[in-house]
Amino acid sequence: MTRLYSMMLLLMLGSVSLWGQSAENIIGKFRKLNLESAWGKVPVMYSAGDEKRALRYQKRLIDGLTWFEEQLGIQVPAVLIVADKDSWAKADRHQYPQPHCYFPFSASSPGAIVLPARMEDFPGGLMFPEVDMELATEMASLHEAGHLIAYQLGIGSDNLFVEQLVANVFPSAHAASGHPELKIWKLPLKFPPQRYTALADMDYLRDLPLLNEAWLELKLQNLADVLVEGEDLRGLMKN
Repeated sequence: MTRLYSMMLLLMLGSVSLWGQSAENIIGKFRKLNLESAWGKVPVMYSAGDEKRALRYQKRLIDGLTWFEEQLGIQVPAVLIVADKDSWAKADRHQYPQPHCYFPFSASSPGAIVLPARMEDFPGGLMFPEVDMELATEMASLHEAGHLIAYQLGIGSDNLFVEQLVANVFPSAHAASGHPELKIWKLPLKFPPQRYTALADMDYLRDLPLLNEAWLELKLQNLADVLVEGEDLRGLMKN
């Protein structure tokens, strides 16, 4: 794993809910905080002062989900939550600022994608001044959308390597469809050495320090690039 593909960016970490909560539960918890909101194909709730970023993330997620749905012939209802550290701590048990998603209770209800208002707070995030943190967060939203799509298609996996690789296919595919600005994982970055660098370490993904977890997670992004090259998304999902 340490020699597999070039070094990638830091911030595309994705994680599925670990605590058995459904999307309905987490949406309800954030709603009780009386966050601001905006309607749209993907409604968004956001902390006070974070409207600009929330609307930007909402637009990218809507664009990505619309394309994914057109390619796959499905509908993926979702709610976006963009939370600051204080709101996050009150409603969500995931470690801030780790992007993640929650699966819906039923096929007809929306999943939830939770993003930090400040990806700059991610451990090591300021080591790469050339990285557009807002664009990195947009990438994360497409990765989390990938988890929701895999869940709906019934192709999720208990194997974390497979689960995360499938989710990484979606930002790679969307970037290849005419959004080269999303390929920020191709930037030449000097990533600090990490302790856990083997494929087997993916089994401990949820117990590792966030920076090391991100390093492993993002190694899969270039592998996802290889999978999508010359392939259509529908064909990939069938395979």
